Amino acid sequence: GVAGLTGLVKEADPGILAEVVGSRLQPHLFPPNYTVITRGNPASSMYFIESGCCVATAGGREVERLYPGDFFGEVGVMVAYERTADVRTTGSVEAWELHAEDLWQLLAAFPSLSAALRSSASSRLAIADLHRRPPPP
Repeated sequence: GVAGLTGLVKEADPGILAEVVGSRLQPHLFPPNYTVITRGNPASSMYFIESGCCVATAGGREVERLYPGDFFGEVGVMVAYERTADVRTTGSVEAWELHAEDLWQLLAAFPSLSAALRSSASSRLAIADLHRRPPPP
């Protein structure tokens, strides 16, 4: 969980970051084929994958596979305020959840985290929008 964050935060010592973030992350063990987030639902947290694989879909089409060290849910929290894609597990997945209130505090403290997540959110939102549109006739 924290390992996924350390690569995104440039201005903090990994040990300090682990101490600051560690108490804010909630561990989850999701079973196979479990829908972690559903498009259209309110977005109140994001997730960091510790082990396993998840698939993000928009408009019924796969848009991304997510692996250990990857994160998801930032689009809804930072940009859209609702879920913009469905994310489900392909097998058992261990993940860490970071609630929006804690995320906003971290973004204020670590500008490089804010920049990295905003960049990711913008790219993913554009991809999700593209896949939600009906195909041309």
